[in-house]
Order: sequence, then structure tokens, then C-alpha cells
Amino acid sequence: MSWSPRGAVVLISTILCLGGCGRITAQSTPTETIPVTATEPFPSTGTSPAASIPPPTQVPTTSLTSTPNWVVQGPGSIECPILLYHHVASAPPGDTALAAIYYIQPGDFELQMQALQAWGYHTISISLLAEAILHSAALPPHPIVITFDDGNLDAFTNGFPIMQKYGFTGVMYVIVGRMQTAGYINAEQLKALVAAGWEVGDHSLSHLDLRQEHDRLEIELSQSRQILEQAVGAPVNTFSYPFGAQDSIVISHVRADGYTAAVGLGGGWQQGEDNLFYLSRRPVLAGDNPAKLASYLPWSGARGRSTASPTSSPP
Repeated sequence: MSWSPRGAVVLISTILCLGGCGRITAQSTPTETIPVTATEPFPSTGTSPAASIPPPTQVPTTSLTSTPNWVVQGPGSIECPILLYHHVASAPPGDTALAAIYYIQPGDFELQMQALQAWGYHTISISLLAEAILHSAALPPHPIVITFDDGNLDAFTNGFPIMQKYGFTGVMYVIVGRMQTAGYINAEQLKALVAAGWEVGDHSLSHLDLRQEHDRLEIELSQSRQILEQAVGAPVNTFSYPFGAQDSIVISHVRADGYTAAVGLGGGWQQGEDNLFYLSRRPVLAGDNPAKLASYLPWSGARGRSTASPTSSPP
């Protein structure tokens, strides 16, 4: 099916009116033990979606001290932590404590990126990780994936330049129905991320608990992906479950739609075929300093090499 920009807008508007708000409505909670909030969507930062893309002259860069030696890994299990962020900004005044934990101060975020670089981490995409798991691929030493859920504008205006400064790329998972709206990223900004080496992935159309929306899976997974690919002009190969919530029907639909991998929640850093469609991600929360960040990782200069790697299997 082909999509025109006008048709995409009409589809999004129609579906959002039919689907109501994107708040989670499930009676049960996601099977992962890491807390997730049911209060999204997050409050807007108040910044216009038309905020300009940072010109190259305003994006500071730091030259890495050496070029890492990439080594072929896989197929099979790969040791690779995946971090999850939502906002790089101050929480809005009056915000609830539960929502505020997802706002990382830009200064704190920079300290975290600084630490990751100092500890020898190198960023890769979820697509490259999936390729290594399934077929083998060349990976850098201490690979890590830095992901952002929702497509919040401050992740672009604040997080993107900081990551460029330290030579990092990330993965932006977009709520497709919120593109071009206040507080969220737009198509031109997504294209700028792709041009800088980032991956763009799908985070559904409406950010619903998909376990309760089996009749909408075609819209939330398939049609949203087509709209996003047309907006970005690049393939969209991976998916992020809203709230980390899934069941066997949702996972089967993600597989059938041709996604190569999907990300969820969890504290492990061993990623493999057994959890390829629920890769383990650790949320980074407000107040997490570099020492706390180190506790989420398999290796850091602060802690030394871990002797045991926690594993995470799909719920």
C-alpha cells in the first residue's frame, strides 16, 4: 500500500480519534519487574516542534583518543547493555514525582555520556545488534545501545548534541501519531538523526497497551511503520513495546510484520535469539549519577570487569 503525506495525516487523525488517549488501561501490569509508569503521555516541554536542527557549527565534537578495533561476534549471544531514556530536560513545574523520574537533567546526561566514553563504550544500533545475533557482525569493543522512547523533542534538542560531542549515536523510538505535534520530534529532525548515523524505530501509533488492543495491531504496528518510513525516508526495522507490555499475540504480530528485533525492559545485558523480540533494556532515571550508571553495566573503569552477566529471557 502506498501512502501520501496527506493520507498519512488523515489516517493518524482518524485513528487517534477512534483510539482515545494513549494511557495504559490494562488490569494487569507488565511482567517485567522494573517499574514503568501508566501516566504517559509525558507533559510537553512547551518547545515548538519546529525547533531548528542544531547547525554543525553549534554541535561540539570530541575526537576519540583511538579508533576501536571492531571484531566479528556471533551468531549467538552477545554481551551488550541497552539503556533507555525518555527526556533530556528539567521536569515541568508541578509534574508528578512518577513522571518526573523520566527527566534527566542535561548536565547529568552529559556526565553519563562522559563516563561511558571514559569506560571505553562504543554505541551501536539495535539493527546491528540483531545482525550479530542472527548472522554475526563486526562490533566495537564494549558495545552499548542508547535508546530514547516516545520521540520527545528535548531528546533531539538537548540529548543529540551531547551525544555527538562524545562520538555516540542512538536509537529514537517514535510514537508515530505524535510526530509534528508540540513537544515531539518532526520528520526533518528525524532525517537529521538518520543522517548522523542514528536508527529510527517504531513505538506504535498511539502508545497503547497492545495486550489490550489486539484488534488494532495492524494499525499500531504495520500502518504506523509505513507512515514512519515514508516520513523518514529510511527503513524502520525495530520496534519498542509501549510500557514494555507484550504477550504472545503481540510478539507474533511483530515478527510477522517483518521487524528484525524488538526491545522491552529488563536488567540483563546478554542479548540473544531467545530474547531477540524482547531485548533487555535498563531505564536510566532522574538522579542516576555515573556510579549508579556503572551498576547497570557489565564493565566500567569504576567497577572493573564483571565476572557474571545477568541474563534476561522474554516474559
